[in-house]
Amino acid sequence: SRGGEKMWCVPELDEAYIACMEDVLETYERPYDPAQPMICFDEKPVTLQYPEQQPDLPARHRGRHVLRRHENGLEKCVGCELCALVCPAKAIFVEGAENPPDSPISIGERYAKTYTVNMIRCIFCGFCTEACPTEAIQLKAIFELADYTRESMIYTKETLLDAEPVVDPSDSWLPG
Repeated sequence: SRGGEKMWCVPELDEAYIACMEDVLETYERPYDPAQPMICFDEKPVTLQYPEQQPDLPARHRGRHVLRRHENGLEKCVGCELCALVCPAKAIFVEGAENPPDSPISIGERYAKTYTVNMIRCIFCGFCTEACPTEAIQLKAIFELADYTRESMIYTKETLLDAEPVVDPSDSWLPG
């Protein structure tokens, strides 16, 4: 001890502490068996019967890209190309065009004529969703992205667009 201070703090050796340490020692004494699941001391092992049982994803999980629509069915994307500019992996390509006044595709003067996301290059950082001023692009809790060819991993605008508008206030960072 230095100047009357205790240097080491050892917990009291009560019955519960001794039982816990004996369980730990017993685990390390057994030989490793790859067929046995890893043991967590505070949780029981759980095996999901995938795909019948889906895993619980965290609330902020960033999965597959989705292009959103307004409640009236028009696209939210105005072709500003900010998402493509902030993407560190350069996985997004947007080509904007003038919105036809007789049959508008999006609200505003422009719309995204071409919108592609290369899912092989994407690092799921979420910068595209933060940069989007209209909340058009969002990363949803869709994690099943496997496919057989590289070409099918390049998602086009038709693949990314929501089939119908969905009003979900939890998706928005805008007030109201």
